[in-house]
Amino acid sequence: MNRILLLFTLLIFFSTAIFAQPSKKTINHTVFPNWKSIESWKITDDGKWLVYEANPAKGDGALYILNTESGEVDTIPRGVRPQIAPNGLFVAFMIEPQYDTLRAMKLRKVKKEKLPTDSLGVFLLNSDSLIKIPKVKSFQMPDTLRSYLIYVSSEKSMDKATPMKNGWWIFQKKHEKTTLLEETKYKGDDLVWYDPIIGKKQIYKTIEDFKMSRFGDKIALIRNEDAVKKPVCDIRLLDADSLKIKTVFADTGVINRFSFDYHANQWAFLFSADTVKKNKIFDLKYGNISLDDSTLLIADTSSNYKMAGMCPTVNGSLAFSKDGLKLFFYISEKPRQESKDTLLEDEKYQLDLWSHFDEYLQPQQLLRARWQPKETYQCFFHVERKEIIQLENELLKKPSIPNYGNANRALLSVDKPYRKMQTWDGYYADYHVMNLFDGSEEIVLQKFQGNVSLSPEAKYVLYYSSEKRSWFVYDIEARRHTNLTKDIPIAFYDEDNDMPMLPSSYGLAGWYKNDKYVVVYDQFDLWKLDPTGGEEPVNLTHNLGRETKTRFRVMSFDKNSRFLNDNTARALYAFDKVTKDAGIYHYDFESEALPQKLIMSNHSYRGFSKAKSADVYFFMRGNFQEYYNLYMADSKFRKISLMTDVNPQQKEYNWGTVELTKWTAYDGTELEGLIYKPEDFDSTKQYPMIVYFYETYSDNLNLHYIPKPSHSTINFTEYVSNGYIVFVPDIRYKVGYPAQSAYNAIVSGTEFMKKFSWINPQKIGIQGQSWGGYQVAMLVTMTNIYACAEAGAPVANMTSAYGGMRWGSGVNRAFQYEKTQSRIGATLWDSLDLYIENSPLFFVDKVQTPLLIMHNDKDGAVPYYQGIEFFNALRRLDKTAWLLVYNNDDHNLMKWPNRMDLNIRMRQFFDHYLKDEPMPQWMKNGIPAREKGKTTGYSVE
Repeated sequence: MNRILLLFTLLIFFSTAIFAQPSKKTINHTVFPNWKSIESWKITDDGKWLVYEANPAKGDGALYILNTESGEVDTIPRGVRPQIAPNGLFVAFMIEPQYDTLRAMKLRKVKKEKLPTDSLGVFLLNSDSLIKIPKVKSFQMPDTLRSYLIYVSSEKSMDKATPMKNGWWIFQKKHEKTTLLEETKYKGDDLVWYDPIIGKKQIYKTIEDFKMSRFGDKIALIRNEDAVKKPVCDIRLLDADSLKIKTVFADTGVINRFSFDYHANQWAFLFSADTVKKNKIFDLKYGNISLDDSTLLIADTSSNYKMAGMCPTVNGSLAFSKDGLKLFFYISEKPRQESKDTLLEDEKYQLDLWSHFDEYLQPQQLLRARWQPKETYQCFFHVERKEIIQLENELLKKPSIPNYGNANRALLSVDKPYRKMQTWDGYYADYHVMNLFDGSEEIVLQKFQGNVSLSPEAKYVLYYSSEKRSWFVYDIEARRHTNLTKDIPIAFYDEDNDMPMLPSSYGLAGWYKNDKYVVVYDQFDLWKLDPTGGEEPVNLTHNLGRETKTRFRVMSFDKNSRFLNDNTARALYAFDKVTKDAGIYHYDFESEALPQKLIMSNHSYRGFSKAKSADVYFFMRGNFQEYYNLYMADSKFRKISLMTDVNPQQKEYNWGTVELTKWTAYDGTELEGLIYKPEDFDSTKQYPMIVYFYETYSDNLNLHYIPKPSHSTINFTEYVSNGYIVFVPDIRYKVGYPAQSAYNAIVSGTEFMKKFSWINPQKIGIQGQSWGGYQVAMLVTMTNIYACAEAGAPVANMTSAYGGMRWGSGVNRAFQYEKTQSRIGATLWDSLDLYIENSPLFFVDKVQTPLLIMHNDKDGAVPYYQGIEFFNALRRLDKTAWLLVYNNDDHNLMKWPNRMDLNIRMRQFFDHYLKDEPMPQWMKNGIPAREKGKTTGYSVE
């Protein structure tokens, strides 16, 4: 009896304890800075050490160094940008100043030069010890098994040079008397060679620039004198092992753009002896280890280019081919000295002249001029033949030379005849193959739209014809085009394409050695194709992808791998189109056996990496409920270990769940969508719902969303945490009718959701940004089922937006309507009725839904005046509407304060209309211009 009583008492106690547990916290903007993201993660070659950053959205993060065998972790506050030494003995990284300290000093208006600077951190893995070096700007490590690093000190250094032996400061000019340069002041920073394992340092004063060779055996130290007249400069090569130093060039002038070849046996740089301050003329100089410390002039204003008046330019890179036989450089028109300005600024006119024959519109020209002040043309110097071949000219552009530049053929394009039509019809070009022995060329494709590439050994030109919906090769020797996929009864084009343009391919997987085979994708599988057309195509994945609706794509674990069959570690990334699960399959390109599943789960995966010398794999995976933490797995993926837990506080908050759903749209199409619910969902209650959408979203079932301020859209996690249901329907479009297509999918999906008893049909809102914002604006003219709506950067008037600009790229927007996302498929003058039918501005009188609009005054994608047009019409008709204009911010908000502000206002807007929260002052009374920046209007009475 007593035992029964005791058991009953305990049962009551535990039941009371369970039901008395406090409810979890809800997420709002105040907790955003608490959530961290993993960044810059790296592993040692043996997989024993894992290094990663975990940084909050705002404030100080930390660097973590984890021993994967023992599980021990070392934490370095504010450590960033880590690199692991190639020999695996230490980790180097920067240490930033404390965020709060720096912020406080900036508030006190402390001068920039007095603010705290970064430090260098070095963590010795074997001794578990940390070394800190203050006032460091940057550091660099070699790629090979050496134990040193180079760092640049931020201490000011303008030391006088001391004459030294071995001719450090001796001119290397022929026919001139050798002169010793004394008491020379150089500009630059102190550069330090440092081996933390043995604790040895070597300091090199006033280095303006340095270049480390690929294998780290040599370092070029470059100095330019801080003088206006006849500045002196030099290049010294430092042997990184012996620390012996040797001057290979010294002269009066300026050095720029130094480059080593692959093995550091050759080098090149630009040099100018000009005494002018601006627009210097540069020569291209060349040196190698057998030239006995002298350099050769290989290109200048007198070189034999195809175009007159050219010279080497600093507005382009210098690089050797991997075999060292070609030195690539750029030329441009010889600089001209500008005449002395005789006008005051207020005496000059300011004009952009738009002309009907311009190849590019003026905004695009201005952006191009900012990115590239001068038109440049690539050439190369053949080291053995001692000749210059000019690759580019006024027509031929964008040379592509495979095999790290070793190939003796180049693919180039000519788009000049088609530049004007790019405004409305996409990119077209003619494609040429150039023989790099003699510079001769042949045209391979004309007015072609699509991806074109050379095979790795430059035997073939590979291209996908959207018009014929097939993969082709052009055999350069045989001068023959071959359709490789015409006899395969499978689509190699995007079967879901619903834009008014020819569908693109599913992409290229890669090539076999010696250009033996090329592998391409269909929607699900991989196909091996013989470029000669002699062998039958082979489905490498044995049709497993199509049979199981699983999409396979090649993954490589070796960044230097060039061929699919080169015996490097590879796998297939798999995505199940039905369940939305993802994972990894083993595949051997030698045996071509059936892919073998290693892992499939209800996660999305990121950043697979394999340890170089161990059979262990590292990756990130997550889903809506799990953050993308790091995991380690064995080669069979049978043992998977969680390595990190960067957001343990998540368990304290009411999170959410997500599920896949299906319904039938009004036109009979079966559609998919996502339903996000609160973690504490109760089917006996009714919830407000927000409908968000952007094209198709259902494949994102297993994405994770950390709480963070909005760039432009609702944060699913925040809203479900606060008692909302979020519904995300897929949309399928009919060309010419984007508005009706949106209605067909979104409204039918909303009505489908309203059938659930746990949805409050009177409390449904809608939200979208950009293309989604346009559809929100359109839908509120077509239906009144939504209690409120938020439209970000909406196009309100397609007739005016058609002729408008994408200011971020400088291109006209016509192509969007005729060929891509806006899906009209015709010009304004050919189908004016469609432009009007799909423009919310012309139906604004039908709007009954309270509407919040965001459109920012530096929007680079959708013209800002579109939001103004729509708001002015709503205001004129006395509709309930607000327009948020964030100053000097883009299409999607980039500035943290603006993002936080939008997050707060959008929540207040939806909370008012969908949860009956009091209306905040900014919604009730607005914010007068005189109060701008002084009051937020967040408060409620």
